[in-house]
Amino acid sequence: MTYPASDFASPKDALASLVGDVEYACEARRVARAIERTHTPVYQYSFEYEVDGVATDRVIHGLESNLVFGNNFGAPSNYVLSAKDTDLFQAVSAYWTQFARTGNPNPDDDTAVPWPAMRAPVGNGRGDGRYLVFQEIVDQARRLHESECDFWEPYYFRSTVGVVPAWQP
Repeated sequence: MTYPASDFASPKDALASLVGDVEYACEARRVARAIERTHTPVYQYSFEYEVDGVATDRVIHGLESNLVFGNNFGAPSNYVLSAKDTDLFQAVSAYWTQFARTGNPNPDDDTAVPWPAMRAPVGNGRGDGRYLVFQEIVDQARRLHESECDFWEPYYFRSTVGVVPAWQP
């Protein structure tokens, strides 16, 4: 079973995990793989930073834009970003600024964790699946929610990735 109830504190947590995979993590992987097939570098990330002042023990989709652009609040609350939040903002915004400037998010110096370009599977291979994780400490990881995304993969419209005609089952 992909989402056993025993793995979650509540049905709401199970649903949040399922929806997060289907709508965000696995969809991002699907689209990234389609783009990578065009030989365009793709830099995937996972935002896993919790801001307890906004939602205790939860990662909020969209909050990373505050850390990219330096907004000093966390919607939907009136939470003002802390010094710890600002430290992550410095790291996140440096990657985005470098990406906007050069097309590659990696800074010219060796002070930041390298953000690897995604390598999608070739043939029956698995690719390396590397991505950057934005959390208290920025780090690399591999194969974001791989087993869950492998489970959902057959349910996506295959024609939307451009490799299977829409009329094929």
